[in-house]
Amino acid sequence: MKSLRMLVISMILIFPLALFASEEENVVEIKIPFQIQTKKQVAFDRIVPIELSKIFRPYGRLPGIKSTNETEKWIKPGLTRRVEFEDGDTAIETLDQVNPSHDFSYHIESFTSPLRFLANRIEGEWIFTDVETGSTAVLWTYRVHLKNAFARGIFTLFVKKDLEGMLKQATEIIIQDLEG
Repeated sequence: MKSLRMLVISMILIFPLALFASEEENVVEIKIPFQIQTKKQVAFDRIVPIELSKIFRPYGRLPGIKSTNETEKWIKPGLTRRVEFEDGDTAIETLDQVNPSHDFSYHIESFTSPLRFLANRIEGEWIFTDVETGSTAVLWTYRVHLKNAFARGIFTLFVKKDLEGMLKQATEIIIQDLEG
């Protein structure tokens, strides 16, 4: 009952903001910085085409990734793949840009999950930087483009924490894989 009351109060407070919010205000950005004890080229070459089902496991209310339908190695801009989640929902991911050994970006859209009611798309970006010790600093940025301020409020209250946890969990798996 308490959580229902919180939801109603949140809706009353947030809904008027939806009328005045700009598109930039409806983007929630999550940054996950981490470091890998390997050379930048190795990190880049292993992370870009990584199998998503290996790193995206269930977290909180979010299902893990079951599979993708990619037909060639995920390293060329313009490639698109269908991502299937463990609960049967899907999304379409497109690789937008690849700058070898430096960065890559992609976007995700066409959600069949309840996220379709909140978000238009998600943009992801990975930036790789050499560290003097021979390791690599990585910055993974997720930008969730929400439909309006009301959706931003719901996303922030009920999804953001789990998504951030899932991304951190994925980086821990990547680090173990590359350093192990």
